[in-house]
Amino acid sequence: METWFKLAPMALKISILTQVFVVGLTTIWEDATYLFRRPKLLLNSILARNVAAPIIAIVLIKAFSFHVAVASRLECWR
Repeated sequence: METWFKLAPMALKISILTQVFVVGLTTIWEDATYLFRRPKLLLNSILARNVAAPIIAIVLIKAFSFHVAVASRLECWR
């Protein structure tokens, strides 16, 4: 049974890699350059990922109490 626990993470990584590869095979050049042709959407995407998401995460961390193990791990963000 322990071998399954060792093989599961590797199987998950391989399946994710395979799915990304298959999706990549079906894309065309216009799909890859979509955001560069729409600068406002590109800026909104960057702001959402690099500004809004961390702010929401910090607010949630401050708003809720966490288990000691999680809280000590989060101390590096304060």
